[in-house]
Amino acid sequence: MKNGFNVKKYTASPATTENNSRNIVLVAVSFMVTLAILLSIGMVIYNHYLYSDTTKPDSSINYEEILLKEAKQQYFIFDETIFSRVEFDPYGMENGIYSIYFDNKIEPYMYQGCDLWIGDKDLSTLNDETTFTTFSLRESCIIQSARDLVCKYIQDSNVLMNKDYLIEKIQSVPIYKYTDSTHPELVSIMDAPAVHMGNAIYCNKAFDEFFCEYMLVHELIHHLRYLTNGEELNNEKFFATVFDEALTDLITQSINPKFFNNPNYTSGYINFYEPVNDYLSVFEEDGLNAFFYGYDDFVQKYGGKTFNIEHNLFVVALDSYENNPNTPIVCESLVHTWNTRLSEI
Repeated sequence: MKNGFNVKKYTASPATTENNSRNIVLVAVSFMVTLAILLSIGMVIYNHYLYSDTTKPDSSINYEEILLKEAKQQYFIFDETIFSRVEFDPYGMENGIYSIYFDNKIEPYMYQGCDLWIGDKDLSTLNDETTFTTFSLRESCIIQSARDLVCKYIQDSNVLMNKDYLIEKIQSVPIYKYTDSTHPELVSIMDAPAVHMGNAIYCNKAFDEFFCEYMLVHELIHHLRYLTNGEELNNEKFFATVFDEALTDLITQSINPKFFNNPNYTSGYINFYEPVNDYLSVFEEDGLNAFFYGYDDFVQKYGGKTFNIEHNLFVVALDSYENNPNTPIVCESLVHTWNTRLSEI
């Protein structure tokens, strides 16, 4: 006894120490397993976030073949309307007047012409007059997958030439994200989520919710056409017309990139698919070749000066397809007449 207290010394038995050690090991192992599971789940969720809106190119599919096959199968349906003649008065109004006559009508359907070629665009100071920001990692993944899809289209195409060069250019074309600009060319289209401006593509941050593979593939197809037309915007006949945009969008659709995640939205050009598919159903690869490499040989092959007037009318009329009740008839009659001519050769 010391200071009136009994002191009892406690000594752990070897068995107790061993059990405690085993429990600590089990807890540690359980913690590590749980942490590994959580990390795995986290990586799955993170990878899903990064890549769920991207598409891997399907080696078993030829996108160009799909485009032309769907044009033939789904849209090759016409009424029996054939026009008797088309006239063009270059002095009627600013860009001339197109008139299309039908056998059963005294008065023609008439359309004011438009400038079928663009002028030079001064883009030399565009980047200096624009404020940029960075893409998120998810957006960067979408950009790369869009590039890869367009490269797959190029690789499989029967129309496109110099494929290695085109693929290199598609993989390296600058794609920017901007928040503001004072350059007039960009200011004029700031209501668009993205735009192709010759040697680069510009995405508007204000439309981040619309950022998707589809948007990028559409703009990259514009760039592809820019490349095949000598890397000069003013070489692209019908640039920025409905015809240009709708055919670009049909090519985009055939590649089947992912649209942004909102079922209430579709492509803004969907209403023009039918007449442009009708057009492709007749001219097939020749129509695509002209789109990418110019219309001179195409026009000569299908009728020279007369066909050139008819084809220009088709492009001009298409701009009013949604707001002129006569335009669907005019477009159908043009395509039906062309198909009839070809079937008689």
